[in-house]
Amino acid sequence: MISSTKQLFRYSISYQVYARNIMYRQFIYIACPDASVYLQRTKQREIKSESRKAGNLSKLFHMGTNYLVFPSVSSHDNEETCYVKTSLKSYHVYRELSSIPSVSASHAVQFESFSSTCSSFIKGVHLNCKNEEQNESLTNKIHGLISQDPELTAFEMVQSTNSCFSLKKLAKHGSLLEEESIYLSIFDRSLVHSADSLPESSVASPIFTTPGAMPVFHQYNTAKDILTQLSDTSEVKELLDIADKHVTSLCNAETQLKFPFVVIEGMDATGKTTLTEAIERKLGAVKYFTPPPQISHLRPHFDRYPEIVRRAYYSLGNYIVAMDILRECETRPVIMDRFWHSTAAYGIANETSMSDLPGAGHPVYDWPGDLVRPTLVLFLTVQEEVRRRRLSDRGVLATFEETALDKDGLFRKRLCNAYRLMGNPALVEIDASGTVKEVRNTAIELLKQHGICLQTDM
Repeated sequence: MISSTKQLFRYSISYQVYARNIMYRQFIYIACPDASVYLQRTKQREIKSESRKAGNLSKLFHMGTNYLVFPSVSSHDNEETCYVKTSLKSYHVYRELSSIPSVSASHAVQFESFSSTCSSFIKGVHLNCKNEEQNESLTNKIHGLISQDPELTAFEMVQSTNSCFSLKKLAKHGSLLEEESIYLSIFDRSLVHSADSLPESSVASPIFTTPGAMPVFHQYNTAKDILTQLSDTSEVKELLDIADKHVTSLCNAETQLKFPFVVIEGMDATGKTTLTEAIERKLGAVKYFTPPPQISHLRPHFDRYPEIVRRAYYSLGNYIVAMDILRECETRPVIMDRFWHSTAAYGIANETSMSDLPGAGHPVYDWPGDLVRPTLVLFLTVQEEVRRRRLSDRGVLATFEETALDKDGLFRKRLCNAYRLMGNPALVEIDASGTVKEVRNTAIELLKQHGICLQTDM
């Protein structure tokens, strides 16, 4: 039995951990865009008598073919290293296969329990193809990837009943190995309330209940720790060296600034740069942006990394520019195009589905205690058709993330919701669909309401 059942879950830090609960305490979480899916290991004989309904199962499971791809890791890796390494492998698969027409790619995670101390998170990818012709192309590419990389294992998900699946391992040569099946049943996430006594706001993706897996950083050293796992990479080493040089001390978020520090947030093409320049003149402020010049040349490299590493890069950028902000606010106001809220919001939106975005009051939305806090944060929103028109007028090459933002309406909705749930400081929203003058006048009025003096008022 062990040889056939440990195929998917053989990546734990200690095999004995899984051996104790080999059939019942192992879960897979899939962040489908519309609804999250939780699957629990079960036995084949239980599938035959399974009569439960699928409930709020993602619509992806009602159409086309579904696959799961997971990497293996060394048994000697600790929890953090295990997650980072499997994130790197699975993100390569995600980017490679999500570009196929009619294919939807979602993040997947296997884990032991819903406790915040659960160990050995393994990051993988769920793939759905609703087009039969494109499915052949997807299957061929999956076979190509697992043939090239022996550390990747792929499964086709076959729905046995309304709420049960069997995973049939894909062989390197392209056939299905029926004898390698692993059986899963849909798990009701709400049952965790009574089981683990978690607060309401914690009922979210398991990624956001485990510090070592969360792509939102509330301490400088936590972000550095993630990057240290990859310090043998030249670009990562360069980033860490730059951070060590510039971040000479950490401040308290409660530090009182002599002059105001204003941040403009929002999705791409909402008018942030235009408004930032207008407020810069009105305040007589100095303008900053993130990632800062010290590390901006590294951005193309880190934008190819999985979410937890990419957010660590942007987080270090926030701390680097914070040193300049503290110095500048001694003598004049500072206006900034994006800061921590954007870093956090994108991390949250990329790792969740519509059904399990962390709720209001969840600690993921808390401002870092060691990062300078803005005096005011303005959040620009526009109607989607306006945003798309502005984006097309730019005529610049979009990043992978910007392309996803443009194509995925549910992602845009999650992103906006994440921004709106931020607290202390909360964001003050401005509808930026109007003219430049209208948006500027609204922003100036908000500055006055928050006690921020303009040059003409002095």
